[in-house]
This record gives sequence, structure tokens and C-alpha cells, in this order.
Amino acid sequence: MKNWKAHICRRIDQVNDAPIGKLDWALFLIMAVFLYFALFYEDIIIIYKHSLTFLDSVFHMEPGNFYANTLANSYNGVGAVYYWTVYFVIGVWNLPIWILRQIFGINAFSVKCMLWCKLEIVFFLVLSVWMIGKILEDFGFCKKNIQLARFLFVSALMTVIPTLATAQVDIITVFLMLCGIREYMKTDGITWKFVLIFSFAASLKIFALFVFIPLVFLKEKRILPVLGKLIAGLLFIVLSLAPYGWRSDYHESSDFLTEIMSARLFETVIPGGNSEIPIFTAILVAVSIWAYVKTVERKEDYFYYANWIALAVFADFFIFVYAHPYWIVLLAPYLIIAYMQNGKRRKVNLILELCINAAITVYYVGVFQVNVTDASFQDLVLARIGLIPNGGIMTGEQWMAEKGIGLPVIFGIFAVCLAAFTALNYPKFMPQTKDEEQAAQQDNRFDHGMVYLRLALILLFILASIYVAYVI
Repeated sequence: MKNWKAHICRRIDQVNDAPIGKLDWALFLIMAVFLYFALFYEDIIIIYKHSLTFLDSVFHMEPGNFYANTLANSYNGVGAVYYWTVYFVIGVWNLPIWILRQIFGINAFSVKCMLWCKLEIVFFLVLSVWMIGKILEDFGFCKKNIQLARFLFVSALMTVIPTLATAQVDIITVFLMLCGIREYMKTDGITWKFVLIFSFAASLKIFALFVFIPLVFLKEKRILPVLGKLIAGLLFIVLSLAPYGWRSDYHESSDFLTEIMSARLFETVIPGGNSEIPIFTAILVAVSIWAYVKTVERKEDYFYYANWIALAVFADFFIFVYAHPYWIVLLAPYLIIAYMQNGKRRKVNLILELCINAAITVYYVGVFQVNVTDASFQDLVLARIGLIPNGGIMTGEQWMAEKGIGLPVIFGIFAVCLAAFTALNYPKFMPQTKDEEQAAQQDNRFDHGMVYLRLALILLFILASIYVAYVI
């Protein structure tokens, strides 16, 4: 009996100590392929449709009428709500569809075209996975650790659902920000390449600007160059507004989203003597002041400080502004990079990272009709082969209310775990010597059981989606 128990314990230890292998990737890819071909949320159709309208406007020599054209050719009454750079990036990818529609009159909303549109999201997901590896490679991490980081990023629920399931464009901003941060970490000063990458990323989603500001303060201490770089960071936003900002059709199309976003930035407040104080902006200012007074002694330390700034800013944003299920993917890479950096706290970091992903996903199921809904299956392959969703009417919020699951408690778990993760990975807790850095770079030990848990969470999401679509 003792030998049998000892054998089981040894086998468990062998499994836990094993590196990321082909089986892990195979299990993930099977679920990823299912999500790619089966799930789709219609918000991406709005951007896709308006990207084709953008191409129509450009090739008909009337780019100035782009927003007016989207209002005239809206989707469910919604025109273009983002800067034109978003529709440019999506439009370049969808140019083959536009050409085929012009020549052969193909249906731009067929399953094949929708899958092509969704493939762009997968493409930038792959680029983001690759870029995380390049950042770690620049700082001497071994191949096994790079493989681990890539797997942890791509298999996180906050990565999987916004990309492979709902297929939203925020992953493009993720890739551009990673490119910019890699440039920032590798160079001594603030290069124009870094500034322009972040400026363009901010024109896609303005959240990149919140990270850009303290990064500039961390490296540049001269006042005039700081102001110059900050103004330059607005370049692509200015270029986006210049042709349209004065037009009524632009404001009619996009103002409602701008107003919602502006209100959210200042909505969560604490009492002040003369006025309420918005928590997000207060923390962002504090991080920027800290970055300005902080002197980084070694060039290698920018690896830790830059990642922590991104992590802290997005933690601040998602806790105190709004943790939208599309935007949450912006947080994912910095959690994983911090996990790889901090060799002393990998176990607790991986537990916290899993709790962050699980808690926010459960919260989303209860609040947003985006993640788990019968509508997710109605546009792609399953519906075309006869598996039509039955239109179940119970929402995740109703189900959770029946089970007595409190959504504020779930969000509180997410917020506390994210705050704890951010605090535990403050740069002073990172490797301080070359020996400690090399140990973190080469140590690839982790609890493999946590990998199976994160894969199980993806499977649970798939099963919950199927249940809502075909069983209720």
C-alpha cells in the first residue's frame, strides 16, 4: 500500500514538474479552433461593416464623408464611433473582401467573410504572443520560460474570450503597446519610434495614453522634452480629429461613446474638502509623479519598472473606471510578464492570476450579455450546419440571482486579487542582482496542475455557452 501511494505521489510530482508540452498546446488548440469557428458576437460586425464603408469612402474619393456614410449605412442604428484609424486597420485586412464584392458581388456577411474578419483578431493575438516572447528573450529568459509565458498569456480567460470568442479589436492595441514597450525597454532614451507606436495605439484605444504618460516621466526628467514627447504622443489623435472633429456627422456618430467614456473616467470618487476626487485620475497622477522622481539605476531595471507601470495603470483603470469584457485583454500581458519576472513569488502570482481571470469572467457572465449568450452561436459554422440556438431567455444575471451569487462580491474578489498582484510585484520585490535575475530567467518550475485548471476554465466557458444556447 505504501509503495502504491508513493508511486502516485511520484507521478503527481512528475506531472507538476513537467514543462509546457505538446499535450497542453493540443488541448488548448482544440478548444481555440472550436471557439474560432463557433462563437461570434455581433459588435465586431459593426466595425467590420464600417471598415468596408471606409474603403468605399476612400475609393470613391470622399473620405471626408466617412462618418456621414456610416450613419446612412448604419448597423442597428449605430454609425462609426471610433477614430478613423480603427477602420483603416480593419479595412486593410478586409480589402480582399471589398475587392471581391466589387468584382463578383459576393455577400460580405457570409460565414466565410465573417471568419476572414475574425481571423484578423487571431492574427494579432498570435503577434502578441510572439511579442511577449521577444520581450522575455531580450532579457535573457530561457526557451522553456518563454514557452511558458506564451502559453499562460494565450490561455488566460481574459485573453481567450475577447479574442477567440467575442472577437474584439482591442488585441491590436495590445500588440502595438507591447511593441512600444519593447522599444522603450531596449533603448537608453525615449525614441521617436516608441512615441509614434504609442501615439498610433492611442488613436485605436485611448487607454494606451494612460500608460504612455508615466513611461515618459520615468525616462525623461527635463521639462521641455517631457512636454514635447507628451504632445507628440497625441499626434495620431490630432490626425484622427483634424478631418472630422468640426463636422456634425462625426459628432452625431461618435459623441455618445465619448460622453459615456468621459463620465466613467470621473465617476468613482472619494470625498474631498472642496470637491469630490476621481480615484482613477488621482492614482494616475500619483504614478506619474512617482515615475518622475524615480531614478532607475540600471538600464535592465526598465524591464521591471515599465511593466509595473502598465500593470498599475490598468489595475487602476479596471478597478475604478470600468472593466469592460472587451478591454480586459489589455491587462493580460503585464500580469504574465510580471509573473515571469518575479521568481520568488511565482506560486502566489499564478494563483492570483487564475483568481483574477476566473472572478472577472464570472462577473461578466452575470452582468454582460456578451460572453455567455445564445446569440454567440447564430452567425458562424454551427448555425450553418443546422444547430440553431433555441433562444434561451435566462441571463447569467438571473441564474446567479437564483443561486444567491452576489456580483459585487465577485467583482470585489477580482479587485482585491488584482491589487494584491500589483503590490506583490512592485519593482523592489523583483531581482536586484545579476545572480537573482539569472535564477528567475532560467528557473522554469511551476505547478502544472494550474495549467490544467486554466484549460478547465476555458472548457467550462464553452460548456456554459452551449448550455445557454442549446439547452435552456
